[in-house]
Amino acid sequence: MSNDKTDVITLYNDLANIIWQRIIDIAGIHSAIVLVQRTTWITQQKYSEAEAIQFDKKGISFLGLKEKAEEEKLKLIIEEFFASLINILTRLIGEDISNKIAQEINEIIKAEGGQAWTK
Repeated sequence: MSNDKTDVITLYNDLANIIWQRIIDIAGIHSAIVLVQRTTWITQQKYSEAEAIQFDKKGISFLGLKEKAEEEKLKLIIEEFFASLINILTRLIGEDISNKIAQEINEIIKAEGGQAWTK
């Protein structure tokens, strides 16, 4: 397992859990769980490896993807997950709030030296 792969997983885990907390603050824990269940299902339709994404009341984890995908595919799976999550949030809570969350995603990724992601 490469250090780069571990670094990618760590960055995206941290990001996912920041977003997880934002969703709980906005919609509550039960809505957050349903939202992430749906997001994971949508992601699995494109990438079967997404079944390794784990979540519970404590947060979201991409650690299971280490064994399922190479680094480039791992990034694609996680980007698909975040894109689906933001799209669902937009429909549920409106574009203004989902745009703020998408902006936070970009700021965190850029701060870590990654390429900005857009909604």
